[in-house]
Amino acid sequence: MASLLILILAFLHVSLDKGDGDATRFFWLSDPDDPTSAFHVYRFKVVLFGASSSPFILNVTLNKHLNQHNDPVAEDMKKNIYVDDLISGVQHDEEAATYYN
Repeated sequence: MASLLILILAFLHVSLDKGDGDATRFFWLSDPDDPTSAFHVYRFKVVLFGASSSPFILNVTLNKHLNQHNDPVAEDMKKNIYVDDLISGVQHDEEAATYYN
C-alpha cells in the first residue's frame, strides 16, 4: 500500500500543460440527485494516475531533471530508477548521507 501511495504522489507532482487539459476532461452532474441537472466540466492539472502514458511522462520528467546534474549520484539514479523506485546502495553510513544530500 505504501509503494502505491508514493507512486500516486510522484504522478501528482508532474504538472500538465494547460493546453493538455482537454485530454483529461471529465463531466460531473451539478446535482448528483438530479440526472437532468447541468454538467460541470473538470480537467486534471497534473499527470493522471492510471493513464497508460503516465509512467512514460514521469520517466521523461525524472530524466530531464537528472540530466541537469552532472554528478555520480545523478548518473547512478538514471541507471537504477524504475518508474519512481530507486534501487541502489552504498557501503558506509557517510556515503549514504552524501548520496541522500
